[in-house]
Amino acid sequence: MPSPFAVAENKRIVKSELVPPEGAEATGEVVRWGGFKKIVYREKVEQSHLEPVKRADGSVWQKANASGQPIDAVHTRRVADPPIEREFILDDLGNGLVKCVYNFRGDPEEAKRKALADKRQGMLDRLLDAAVERDIDPEALLAAIEAEPEAGFPKKHGARWKLSDGSTVAGKRADAEAAEAALKG
Repeated sequence: MPSPFAVAENKRIVKSELVPPEGAEATGEVVRWGGFKKIVYREKVEQSHLEPVKRADGSVWQKANASGQPIDAVHTRRVADPPIEREFILDDLGNGLVKCVYNFRGDPEEAKRKALADKRQGMLDRLLDAAVERDIDPEALLAAIEAEPEAGFPKKHGARWKLSDGSTVAGKRADAEAAEAALKG
């Protein structure tokens, strides 16, 4: 008995003409999609939305409470103005059908994330190459990264500046830095 997962030899892929829907026009742009070059088409679509029907006094028509049947038309369909433009490509499904693919460009956030990941990988490669060229010990590099920075003085302490010897100075930062320099010098 043949495997149910085996592909039948008499099965064939049906190629169909990639004819865009009526009213669509080619933009002249060609993109790669699934390993093939595809023509980008543009169409204008009139979108409609429902608006509530209002009485002369401005109130909205209601449904009858007892039966739930509308007293009158509760909503009317209105066409949005202006129509929106959509771009799409045509994709052959292989069974004689063709579908319009509207999200063929991809997510811009995904492209940003990929570019950032590529940039990080490039920086990491350059950093590691430089470390190998200079024969830097990885343990020494980690110790230098993890070492706490030296506490800088003067530090802001409320309305005053605290110096390295514990004393405080009132005034501007420049005054406190001068006092700190006098302590060290």
